[in-house]
Amino acid sequence: MTKEAKQEQGEPYGYFQYDIRLDAWVQSRDNNKGIAFYTTPQTKEWVGLTNEQIVDLVIKNAGFPTKLAKAIENKLKELNHD
Repeated sequence: MTKEAKQEQGEPYGYFQYDIRLDAWVQSRDNNKGIAFYTTPQTKEWVGLTNEQIVDLVIKNAGFPTKLAKAIENKLKELNHD
């Protein structure tokens, strides 16, 4: 498989790793050690709230709109964080 074909499938273009001998970050395409970098943005499917989760949050935060908004925000961050 060519590098271009792999890239379309979401594989990293290369890697950065710290070389203590050089006291610098170096780029490599030959191994999978280090921090991966991509030439195309990596997308992750958005995870929304289920109806049950929404109802649960509304019940727990009834009468407190600001608290409800923060609870929804925190739940979405929890579900969509890497």
